[in-house]
Amino acid sequence: SSLHLLVDSCLLDVSPFASMLRSFIEVHPESHFPLQNLPYGIFHPRAKGAAPRVGVAIGEYVLDLAALAEATLFKGEALKGGRCF
Repeated sequence: SSLHLLVDSCLLDVSPFASMLRSFIEVHPESHFPLQNLPYGIFHPRAKGAAPRVGVAIGEYVLDLAALAEATLFKGEALKGGRCF
């Protein structure tokens, strides 16, 4: 299988470097969600009454994509100025 990274609208094959990828989040070697497998899904925040949100699993954690969008950390026309998550 191959691993691709989207950089400035260019899809790059980074498969040869997959074993060198590191995360600031510690991921157990037996985890189903290492950096090479980041599944998207819906999660429910722990806050009472919070609406379900879109996230991506990294190890034992979920990265809240709406929080990243609200912090304007995404680039690209499709993600500018609107609620995409």
